[in-house]
Amino acid sequence: MESTLYQLVFRQITCHIEKGVRLYRYAPCRRLVHPAVLDEAAALIEGTGARLRYRGAPHYCIRSDTVTLPRIERQKDEALALKTSFHELIHWSGAKGRLDRAWEELSGTQEYAMEELVAEFGAAFLCAEFGVTPGILPYAASYIESFSQALHAKGTPVPGLMDAAGLAEEAVLYLRAAQRR
Repeated sequence: MESTLYQLVFRQITCHIEKGVRLYRYAPCRRLVHPAVLDEAAALIEGTGARLRYRGAPHYCIRSDTVTLPRIERQKDEALALKTSFHELIHWSGAKGRLDRAWEELSGTQEYAMEELVAEFGAAFLCAEFGVTPGILPYAASYIESFSQALHAKGTPVPGLMDAAGLAEEAVLYLRAAQRR
């Protein structure tokens, strides 16, 4: 990872994991994001060129190459909704013809678990760029820890968290470049 900000976020997340953050229980709260930050984030999201939908549960669909996102302004916790949007866009960046991260939509595979690590690190990096980190990093650490444990439980060789973070940085740079096109 080249970015000092990303390295700091990586250290904070791994520190949460080392301290034993186990499935952080997200307590719904009202975390509003400054309107200027929301506008800037919306410009990134809309500027990627991804096919976006704003209805239904947030997810990236490989088959239709669409990203379903929450309407951030309608969420009680705008910070978490923004993180969720970034997470799904990181998945989108990994599709064939973009960054070509090999993964399947079917959970339970090593590739899927690795992709979840990449998406969550990428979302945390983007949240940090936008200054939206309070309360988000423990949640991200818990999510990352759960997928990391799932990979280890399968007894298969697991790429490290640093590998996932490196792929996440590449994905963030891709989204930034797509926005500029």
